[in-house]
Amino acid sequence: MSMHLWQVLHWAHEDREVLHSAEKCAASVREECAYFSQAGFAQNAARAGAYPAGLDGGWRYDFTLLPMHHKLLNAYGLQKIAGEGGDFDRVLRLMEWLCAHTWYNGGSIWSAYLFQRRENSAHMLRYAFDKPFARALNCKHRALLLADCLLALGICAMPLWLRNESRQDDGSVSTFKHCVVHAWLGDERRWVMLDPSFDSYVTDENGRALHLVEIHERYRKGEHLGVAQYAFNGKQDCEDIYLECFLLASLRSIYMRGGTKDHLDPRNCLSPGAKKTRAPGRSPRQNYWRNPSLDITINVKSQRENITIIIK
Repeated sequence: MSMHLWQVLHWAHEDREVLHSAEKCAASVREECAYFSQAGFAQNAARAGAYPAGLDGGWRYDFTLLPMHHKLLNAYGLQKIAGEGGDFDRVLRLMEWLCAHTWYNGGSIWSAYLFQRRENSAHMLRYAFDKPFARALNCKHRALLLADCLLALGICAMPLWLRNESRQDDGSVSTFKHCVVHAWLGDERRWVMLDPSFDSYVTDENGRALHLVEIHERYRKGEHLGVAQYAFNGKQDCEDIYLECFLLASLRSIYMRGGTKDHLDPRNCLSPGAKKTRAPGRSPRQNYWRNPSLDITINVKSQRENITIIIK
């Protein structure tokens, strides 16, 4: 295929812009993390106490597969990407693939634009896949993408919103948020936390991947926490401060779904020291788009496929 000189020059210029923008993004994250550390967000999360309810006992989760999931599965060959082996190996391959073909930028204005348009994951991946840094995605949308890709494979997964508020010496309240994914390993019957923004997960001293409640409890008790497979847009920028100044700094409350209404509902939230706890039983359906009718109403009941896991 022939290529015009102006195309070569344009792409070379675009590559320089990508490098500059990615480096600027990393510098911004390091600057934010320095503030989070000074403001004591991680210590605030630890001092809040234990979560009143864990994720491993007496819960039921219902997941609905939508046409969007079938589009993702077929358009990108997700079965081949995930490959064979145990659930954890397949989950990691899919996260690595997603991170290799999209950029991350926590301040992405295009991500906000997509969310305002209420696009679904199939549209979003097409928008960001193998595109320049200008189409980078933020933590929320990478988490949504990974969760939907895993659901398309039949692996139960859900995006989780993390939120922490810390009162400063001057009386002001600072807020920090992040979004990650919980994936259910059916062959091991346990949850694991994945952070697709940084292609990483957190382990104990034996290299065993942990879920968010385990991470929080081990931090409170001063037990070992390690970061595995870290990559910030393909590099190790900010790896030295990622765990305490970024992930733990946001781990005060865990929300099952996004949206203001859901944040006010204690049944959708795990929060240390909360007076109300979520009773065991059915979890809310995985409608984590702000306008769920976009996907739900176009389905006939006979077209839906449901996955249910019951943890006893």
